[in-house]
Amino acid sequence: MLVLLCHYAERRMNDLYLKSSKESRKCWHINSVAEALGESICRVLPFVHALCGCDTTSRLYGIGKGAALRKVREDKGFLKCIEAFCCQSGSKEAISSAGEKALVYLYRGKGNDTLDRLRKTKVCNKVAKSSTTVEVQSLPPITDAAKYHSFRVYCQVQEWMGNCVDPEKWGWCLRKGQLEPKTMDSPVAPDSLLILVTCQCKGNCDTQRCSCKRNELQCSSACGECKRLFCQNSNFDASTDDPSEYELMT
Repeated sequence: MLVLLCHYAERRMNDLYLKSSKESRKCWHINSVAEALGESICRVLPFVHALCGCDTTSRLYGIGKGAALRKVREDKGFLKCIEAFCCQSGSKEAISSAGEKALVYLYRGKGNDTLDRLRKTKVCNKVAKSSTTVEVQSLPPITDAAKYHSFRVYCQVQEWMGNCVDPEKWGWCLRKGQLEPKTMDSPVAPDSLLILVTCQCKGNCDTQRCSCKRNELQCSSACGECKRLFCQNSNFDASTDDPSEYELMT
């Protein structure tokens, strides 16, 4: 709410106030906050908020909204990436490209870097300098995953701007009557690795006793009993998914 009020404050003539519902009962004079931030910052606040994590988008591990705001002030390249997300007629190619570049800037990459190349570089540097296990969550996302994150950011920004977009075209899929985020097109890991984490559950795979669920992986066709066809830990839907996949797994 604070983000949206600051974003739209310049369009209001009357004073705006926001009072916290917490015990501190802090009260913000929105017009003063917006003036202190400046018009250029207020204009991109919805994008920064959505990119770094809000109710409908994932949070970037280790990167706060303050870091993104500093990038807006300091890096013209990062600021240019935001323009695509403010355009109502943005194409998927433009959003994917702009989103990847924005993330490269946030993860301190160079302008000509890709997320995949930056991720590899950071892994090599961490392995060379550290004797501990590399924390995967601290690495930049792969390009495939970043694409769908960017789509959901665009979808949310457009909603905040009052433009209706189809969420199923922008990073969401409809499963059993509910919208779920689409993570990426490629598998989370090669089959040779995924087959190492499989379950032999004879139930619904809906508890931590399921080794796949315990490792935060969805059941796959390599699982002994469920084959990801008839369990709660899978997105497979025989009514909508490719029938050939069903035949291969059976």
